[in-house]
Formats: sequence, structure tokens, C-alpha cells
Amino acid sequence: MGDEGETSTRPKICMKILIATDCHLGYEIKTKRAQDNDSFITFEEILELAVKHDVDFVLLGGDLFHDAKPSQKVILECVRLLKKYCLGNREVRLNFGTDPELVFAHCEKKMINYEDHDMNISMPVMTIHGNHDNPSFESTGTLDILQASGLINYFGKWNNLKQINITPLLFEKDGVNIAIYGLGYLGEQRLTRLIKAGQVNFQRPQNGQSYFNILVIHQNRARHSENNYVCDDSFPSWFHFILWGHEHQCLIQPEKITLPDDESYYICQPGSSVATSLCEGEAVQKHVGLLKINSEQQFSLKKLRLKTVRPFYMATLTVSELIQKGYCEGVTEEAVLKYVDDYIENTAIPEAEKQLTGHPQQPTLPLIRLKINTSETWHTFDTMMITNKYRERVANPNDIILFRKEKKYTSVKNESERQNDLGDLLDDEGDDQDHRMNVQGTIKRLFGAQKYAMNILSLAGLNEALGRCVDTNDDNAFNDIVQHQVSKQVEHLMTIDDVFTNDDTKKVVLKHQRQKTENNEEEELREANNYLNNKDQREILRKIVVEAPVNQDDDDDDDVEMIVTTKTRGRGRGARGTSKPRGTSRGRGRASAAKNALNITTTASTPSKSPPPSTTRAKPATKVSLFGNTTTSQSQSLFKTASQAKNRNITYVDSSDDD
Repeated sequence: MGDEGETSTRPKICMKILIATDCHLGYEIKTKRAQDNDSFITFEEILELAVKHDVDFVLLGGDLFHDAKPSQKVILECVRLLKKYCLGNREVRLNFGTDPELVFAHCEKKMINYEDHDMNISMPVMTIHGNHDNPSFESTGTLDILQASGLINYFGKWNNLKQINITPLLFEKDGVNIAIYGLGYLGEQRLTRLIKAGQVNFQRPQNGQSYFNILVIHQNRARHSENNYVCDDSFPSWFHFILWGHEHQCLIQPEKITLPDDESYYICQPGSSVATSLCEGEAVQKHVGLLKINSEQQFSLKKLRLKTVRPFYMATLTVSELIQKGYCEGVTEEAVLKYVDDYIENTAIPEAEKQLTGHPQQPTLPLIRLKINTSETWHTFDTMMITNKYRERVANPNDIILFRKEKKYTSVKNESERQNDLGDLLDDEGDDQDHRMNVQGTIKRLFGAQKYAMNILSLAGLNEALGRCVDTNDDNAFNDIVQHQVSKQVEHLMTIDDVFTNDDTKKVVLKHQRQKTENNEEEELREANNYLNNKDQREILRKIVVEAPVNQDDDDDDDVEMIVTTKTRGRGRGARGTSKPRGTSRGRGRASAAKNALNITTTASTPSKSPPPSTTRAKPATKVSLFGNTTTSQSQSLFKTASQAKNRNITYVDSSDDD
């Protein structure tokens, strides 16, 4: 089968759909590689192919944009291309049979765009969101704006993640009926759990047997790490065709999936239209598909090669094998460098040049990636010479070479040891996306275990912050979510009026936190998303954070603990008045009581006048450590909300005793 091969039957009267996924518009803006406007050049080619083949509409499988909040320049260029190719006087001969209030309930404009009399739509574009342009729950994203402008039809967004009811887009043309079900990106673990619980429902029309059923999803299909993928056979057998986005490797040839009930459907994975990472999956030839469906529920798929994709060549070299086969002239660092240089010059670049198609818009500078496996320290070399030599000849001169250490295990680790070894758990052998998913799974697996269980911070919140940091470049996500969760825990402690011991406090905190995170993971994730989506709330918390002074005395190794006391009357554990531990006014290198934000003492009320001096020293307040033996720097990073604490009659004292 050639580059433009066709599969399955060849219907005569049919509906024609151009399918593509993962355009990642604006990716090149944040990369250090010279990829110019690669994503826009190829996206324009996709739209040109749609016009050339006179399709009824374009169907995208998510990640139209590389960022959830792309720059205005990126949005402007996208709008320009959509207006250029999707507006015109060509008649759209599609009858839309779904109540738009159901499928576009999340949108400002609740209608299919080609039925809008104020718009001259000649070629509709339908899309779901992916993980990169995911607006997160009820938030407004760039796709919502494009939907409101009438340039695209955005479907598959859900606000209720406890029960998902998917209403299809129903289209009819010349007796051909199709139903398109959209499911925008969700976390794989959540989606799998919802599917197993029967909480993902696909609404079928009354005469559902006459429809060709298409599902559009954007999830991990390959098993990047445990529980972070969706199985191929997870969906109802009455589906005919699944357009699978998110995976960047082009596997556009429809794959037949046999289900447990002996029924089957086909999965098509077009892959990305631009290389966003230098890995094997991105190095294969890229295509989009021309899908044709007839009235007998038969389909054909013609793959169309994208001719504007930048050439990309990747190879893996193992130094020990090169030396063993005599390819290197000697066993020195210089010999390895010489061979690699020769390989780039005479193999990598010529192979990349073979990918040039002659298209006038195709970038000519290739992407080159050599993954070099090493086993000795002298197998590596300074890559600056390679960078300088090929700076004008490749698009990524700064990261042509990637060294990898060959793994040699002297003994077999048992499973428990392996689970506690971060080096094994965070093994990064894939692309950036693989590593991100592996890290998220590792965080939950490692810190969810009893040995490393966290008592204050939420795993769901930390993983959400990690996803935002990687996917949306939200550099403040981690700091903000930690401050927010610590603030919530402090507020919880402030509601406790009793005097308690150290063990009692730990039990209260642990019980509260475990119940919240284990039994209400969905609510915890939603709460974390709501907070991270609220810019004003995040700014307020940042403004009230007060940096505690760092003790510069290297000789002071005292552990800093959090003091929680309650003012009581009469005899008991608490002394009259505000307890003041020893050492608050003496001792070398002690922080002042007014500025130390590491320890707190609660009081029932604040007297208007200072009490008369007492000749009897007050009994020290009961010390309670929430975080075990934390160091000063660790405590300072956790407790900085001094202004917030003052509103609750909290004073800051030094907990150190006299020497």
C-alpha cells in the first residue's frame, strides 16, 4: 500500500471527513529549537487538503493548541487560518439532528456554526480538547473563545466528572447517518474508574442501528506507566470507528480491536502533525486521513502524507558495541567524538534530506537526535564542538546528542526495594510525555505507601500541580498549592479548642487528612483545580505570605517545632495568661518573637493591657510537632502565612530552650 493507500470498502455515495489530531499550534514559540512556524505551516496544509478533497467537515482529536492559554499571537494566527479556509459561499449539505442545547451546553453560542446565519461557514471544524488545551472543569479556555466566535464547533467538555452522559453529534447527508461522540481529555485513572463503575454513558438515538458511530477521545493508549492508560477494549461494541488522539506516533492504518463479546471496532491513531519531542514515535512519517462513510455503514480511509513536516532523523548508538565492532579508531574520548561527528555528517543528515518533499513551505533544516548509550565515563564527550559545527545545518544544534547510561545490575532487587528506589521508579527512557506520566504515577505510588505517607499535603493536589507545571507552564503551581493546603490545615487546627498532647494532635491531623484524601479524592482534585484556576485567590495568598528570617548561626541545630496551646483558667495543663516558653528573650542567634513564623501559640482572646509581671515563671507551652523532626528551612517553606495567622489571635514565639 502506498503513501495514499486506502483501506476497507470504497463507498460511492458517502460522507467525507478529514481526520487529524495533535496540531499543537504555538509549540515552536517556547522551544529553543529553530522550528520557526512549523505547527502553523502544517496546520495550513491540513486545511488545504480538506478544501482540495471537498470534505464535509474536519474532525480533530484534541490538542489544537500546545498551551491551555496560548499567546495572542498564536490565537490570532489560528483565527486567520480558520477564516481563510473555513469561511466562504460553499454550501454545507449536512443536516444536524441533535439538540444543540445538549451538546453545546458548556458553550456561549449553543449552536452548530454552519447554521448561524451571521456566519458564512463553508467547511465546519469539529474538535474536542486534549490535555494541552484542557480548560480544566468549568474554566473558560481558548476553544471556548473560538466556539463563541463561530469558527469551530467545540464538543466533549464535561463539568460533572462523577457522571458523564455523552450526547452525540448527529449528521445526515444523502441517506448517510453518522453519530459522533466526543470525550475530551480526562485523567486516565479517573476515566478508567468511571468506565468500570458504569458512570460513562453514551446516549444512543432512537434509530441508533442506522448510524455509523464514531468516538473521538484524547487519552494515553500506550502503557506509559501503571494505571496511566486506557485499554483499547474499554468501549461499547456498537462503535464502528474510534479516532484516538494524544499519542504522537502515526498509526493511521485502522486497527481492528476484537472485544470480549467477539464484536469488534476499528481504532485510528493519526498522531501529531508536528514533532514536539525528539523521540522514536515522532520520527515516523506523518499523515492525516480522509475518511469516507456510506449508507451501509461501511467506511474507507485514505491516508494523506503531510508534505510540510520538518525532516527528523533519530538513531541510537551504543559505544561499547561500536568499540567491539572496531568502528572507533581507538578507545578514547576523542575516538568516540570522531565517530559520532562522522555519523552525523555522512549518515544522519543525508537520511534526513531524503525526507524533503519539494513542497515550497517545507522547512529544510532537519531535526537530528542521536541517543548514545555509554557504560564508561570516557564514553562521553563535550558536545560543544558538535553544536558549533552544525549550528547552521540542523534545527536543534544544542540537543543533537543525548547520553544514556547503560544499566548494569549486580543483583536482583525484590519488589518492595524497587518500589522504594526512586532511581528505578523514575527511570526515564521515553520522551518528555512518558517521563511526566511516569513521575505522576510514581508520586502517587511512593508517597501513597505507608512508609512515605504525607500527613498534610494532598497527593491529588500535587499531581495536578505537576500536570499544570508541565502542560501549561504554570511555574507557580507547586508553590501555590502547597501554601494553599498548608493554610487549610492550619485553619483546621484553629477550630480545635481542646488542649491536647503531641500524640493527640498527630491523630487529629492524620484522621482529618486521610479521610479527606482517601475517601474524597474526586472532591480534593476538584478543589485543587478550582483554587489553581482562581488567579485572584492565588494572588491574595501570595501577598499575605511573609518570609521568615533564616537563622544564620551555623551552631544552632535546635529542631523547630510548632507550639499549639489554648488559654484556660485554673489548674491544668495550660498556665494562666499566654504561655511563654523559656529562651524567648535569651540565647545566641535566636529569632525575634515578632518575626518568627515557624511556631504559633493560640489564645482565646487578646487582653487590652499587658498583664502585670509575675515572679513565677509560666509553665512552658505543650510542644506539638506536626511534621516530625523538620529542619528550620523545611518549616520556613511550610509556614509563611503570618498575616493570616494574626487574624486568628496567633502570636509567634521562639520555641528554643536555654542552653
